[in-house]
Amino acid sequence: MMTAEVQTTTTTTTTTTTAGPTITLDYLRTVPGILKFIEILIGIIVIICASVSYWGGHGWIILMVILMVALAVVIIVFYLTNFVARIPRWRIVELVYLSTCVLIWLVNFIVAIVGTSNFPIAGRIATVIFCIFGLAAYGFDAFLSLRSYQGTPMFQTMTSEPEPAAAESMTATTTHAVQAQDEIDEEIKY
Repeated sequence: MMTAEVQTTTTTTTTTTTAGPTITLDYLRTVPGILKFIEILIGIIVIICASVSYWGGHGWIILMVILMVALAVVIIVFYLTNFVARIPRWRIVELVYLSTCVLIWLVNFIVAIVGTSNFPIAGRIATVIFCIFGLAAYGFDAFLSLRSYQGTPMFQTMTSEPEPAAAESMTATTTHAVQAQDEIDEEIKY
């Protein structure tokens, strides 16, 4: 009678994740993350410059820039909490947002230049100049977003898989049976 030796190996892997959103600061080191901060800074400067002097179009410019700054802050929070990984087709959403912002900055520039041509004072001239900077910043960000959407990003962006929302503990057990050589030989004969 042949005795078969069976060797059993058990491997246990435990993975634990934390509940709720986690904050990762990696986005702040990317070019799009830095651009978001530049866009916010330019927006705040335009709000200040446009509100210094009263003129016909300053209300439109201030309203639109406040909306764009608020949305830029929301997008930064989405990236920091990795919420963008849970939104389907996020790149399209961001591309549409940035393209719309480029159009709004173009309208802001036209409104500012028309208001400045009637009575040029320092606040209005500064508004025109910073509207150009805002248009350039959002335009470059939209271009980077388009390249990323097309699959040829120019700079590193945040791409990660969505994390589980709730805390889980998964245990995987794998058992491998190694048969002795004589048992294998016996199976081959039949």
